[in-house]
Amino acid sequence: MQMIKENDTDVSEDNTMHVQEQNSANAGGDNQGVFVKPTNIPGAIVRRRQCNLRGCVIIVAGCLIHLTLGTLYSYGNFSPYIISYIRRGSSPSDLRFVDGIWVQACMMIGQGITMFGGGLLERKLGPRITTLIGSWIMSLGVMLSYFAIQNSYIATVFTYGVMFGMGTGIAYPIPLGCAMKWLPDWRGLVSGSIIAGFGAGALVFNQVITAYVNPENYSPDDNNDGENYFSQDVVLDRVPHCFLVLGGTYAVVQLFSCLMLVDPPEDSQDEVGVTSYKTVDEMSNINEGFSGDMEMTKSASPEAAAVQTKDIDAAAEDVPPQKVLKSKNFYLLWLIFLFGGEGIVFVSSQYKNYGQTFIDDDHFLAIVGSVSSVFNAGGSIFWGYIMDRFSFKIAARCIYIAFACLIASFLGCEYAGRVMFFIWVCLIFFAFSGIFAIMPPAIARMYGNTYVGVNFGLLFTSQIITGATSAFLGQILKDSIGWHGLFFLSTGFTAAGFIIIFFLKTKTSSGDDF
Repeated sequence: MQMIKENDTDVSEDNTMHVQEQNSANAGGDNQGVFVKPTNIPGAIVRRRQCNLRGCVIIVAGCLIHLTLGTLYSYGNFSPYIISYIRRGSSPSDLRFVDGIWVQACMMIGQGITMFGGGLLERKLGPRITTLIGSWIMSLGVMLSYFAIQNSYIATVFTYGVMFGMGTGIAYPIPLGCAMKWLPDWRGLVSGSIIAGFGAGALVFNQVITAYVNPENYSPDDNNDGENYFSQDVVLDRVPHCFLVLGGTYAVVQLFSCLMLVDPPEDSQDEVGVTSYKTVDEMSNINEGFSGDMEMTKSASPEAAAVQTKDIDAAAEDVPPQKVLKSKNFYLLWLIFLFGGEGIVFVSSQYKNYGQTFIDDDHFLAIVGSVSSVFNAGGSIFWGYIMDRFSFKIAARCIYIAFACLIASFLGCEYAGRVMFFIWVCLIFFAFSGIFAIMPPAIARMYGNTYVGVNFGLLFTSQIITGATSAFLGQILKDSIGWHGLFFLSTGFTAAGFIIIFFLKTKTSSGDDF
């Protein structure tokens, strides 16, 4: 048997835990088990606790950064004011709500374009500077919308859509990857906790937007082709200045939060990470860039290990992006993310416009948006925990089937009234929050922590197509199939994602679903 020593520290017999793996009946004598001597001395325990504490600080910083980035979901509440303002005093004067979906679509497209680059930039500049660059590009786009909205809708799409999305794409994955490096035992929960901040952004800023723009609770009074727009000057005159308030607030929060971001030092990686026990064959695979899942504490049989080495998807460790692109399971995950995102873009941007067709209370609709963001945040944590507790596949199946059922039944709200609308919007946000919560840790589990920002950026390119197709289909089909048809179309996309989940074949080193 071989002994692999994790560091140069001498460890007494009393503080050493020996774990021996049974050889498979068919393994023969060449594939021997490996003893690993973990550092179990009090000093290492103290350092581990310090790492856990620092990881919690990183989570708080990441939550605050994502709180500002997550105001992407405030667009659903903000869009009636934006569209109404452009119809009154900018161009085009015949802009409709369904046309306004391009703002949020471009937010998603911008994220997909720059997230990969953000991961590469982080490897050069570190998490603090990279996140600040991305965050301030996003905040600058919001503030420049003060000028853009007075010019045209196209200019607003660029500043509040493209610039917002590109900045968010650079900053989005960095706090996630940073925190998962500090707390790799709980990748799903860490990801869910930070993305909870993204979901909670609308909780805070929906109320800020409505309180600033429409404190008198005016209702839209200009009915045009079944859509209700605001025409009151006292409301619309505040819209451009609201962009300055929001952008300035975001920039200050982002600055102080980014100062707390830092990767763990190289010499603490063994204490931060999780001990894993592998066969000699698997240890040789590490030198080639692949290994079993770091989270597993015991390897599978040699036969299972041999199967794993045939595909780099086998819960690999620190796989660079050029090899990720050769992975079949990466493209399956890409499609799952793509189809889930179709429903997210449409529902999150249009729920208020749909609600206004049968609810005549703007403050109530703003409250719905804020409360749903609480469910969005809570859902991120919940689904991240479910992934840690069970597996990605189980969490993903539950998320997609729940999301599909809720969208399909959403049209019943116009018959049941505001109570059902309130409940359904909250449940929809609770369900789809899990899609964003489980994807980053899935990438980390499959391909390791080192390249998680870059690899997740590759996965997020699916949202380029998601944003474009959601906006295009919504704009083209709204008049012909109406709200009901659009809801059923979104249900179909989500159901397609659910089906693809069953084709994922990635296993952990113990043979379980990852």
